[in-house]
Amino acid sequence: MPFTLNICINIVHIKDVADMHFEAMINDKAPGKRFIASNNHMFFPEIAKVLNDNGFKAPKRNLPTLLAKILGKFDKQLSFFLKDINILRIYHSNNARDVLGFKFRSSESAIVDAATQINALLKN
Repeated sequence: MPFTLNICINIVHIKDVADMHFEAMINDKAPGKRFIASNNHMFFPEIAKVLNDNGFKAPKRNLPTLLAKILGKFDKQLSFFLKDINILRIYHSNNARDVLGFKFRSSESAIVDAATQINALLKN
């Protein structure tokens, strides 16, 4: 899509997911507890800005909600996302921080590292 929608997702670096799994296996306080791997939440326009600021090509315009709803009536791909526009979804990783003492990498590094990996895979 040549634009972003105001959709919120939770960000976590894949290396944090692996590290947290390992820490949960070896930590004596972890059995029986659940751990959510989520550093913080970001909306797609914020993610696009991080990508653009770091030399990747991402949409620079946000599609207004009203226009998205109108266009969604004619575009199945767009209509799929309409229910998620402007919904704030926050998943807390308090157990990971409090029980495991886990410190997450920055969301920006998660986004940039993922984009770098995707670009490398697309070139092969």
